[in-house]
Order: sequence, then structure tokens, then C-alpha cells
Amino acid sequence: MPNIGLPELAIILVIVLLLFGASRLPKLGKSMGQGIKGFKDGLNESAKDDDEDEAKQVEQASTAQASAQLPPAPQQVQPAAPVQPAPPLQQAPAQAQPPVPQQPAPQQPAQPAPEQPQGWTPQPPQPPAPPQA
Repeated sequence: MPNIGLPELAIILVIVLLLFGASRLPKLGKSMGQGIKGFKDGLNESAKDDDEDEAKQVEQASTAQASAQLPPAPQQVQPAAPVQPAPPLQQAPAQAQPPVPQQPAPQQPAQPAPEQPQGWTPQPPQPPAPPQA
């Protein structure tokens, strides 16, 4: 893979300048810097957490070895206190809500059939007349 030189960087910067404009470049640089800083802080923090976890494990292992070499100390067991059942929950009395009056659905008047004049009967369609020459 070829190295990126000065001319290539200049072309990239000109394209970025055209895309984002001169007023947005400082904001863009600031946000990128904050992102990189946050990423580095996260890496350092996770490395510290790993070191602390490893130190705890080493400490636990050394105390486990030391306790394995010592005879166990006598322990006095105290009887547990009897468990008392919880008092029953009292529910608030339900308030009766007044019934919501239901309104009848509006009915639309029936549409009368179109009136036909008396003595009128439908006629079947007539075939087209032959063309006259």
C-alpha cells in the first residue's frame, strides 16, 4: 500500500473544506479530538480495571493459601429468628364510577328507490343499425 504524501493530504483537506465549509471545520476538529480523547481514556480505564482485578485475584489466592495452612477457627452458630408472616395488604375500597350513558347510533334515513314513470318498462338493447352507403 502506498504511503499518503503531502499532495494527497492537501487534496483530502480541500475536499473536506468544500464538503463541510470553513465555519464547520473547527467544530468538526473539536468533536473528533474529544472522541479520540474519550477513546484513549476508555482504554486506560479498562487497563486500570484489569490491573485492579488481577491484584484482587492475587490477594484472594494468597489469603486462601494462608487460611488453608491455619486450623479452622471454631464458629458459633446462632439460631435464626422465627419468620413472622407479613400482614395482609388492605386494598382501598373501589369507588363506583357512574355509568357512562350510551348514545344511540344516528340512523340514516332509508333511500327510496328511484321512481319510474307509470307504464314504463325497460327495453332490451337494440343491435346497431347497418351502415348506409
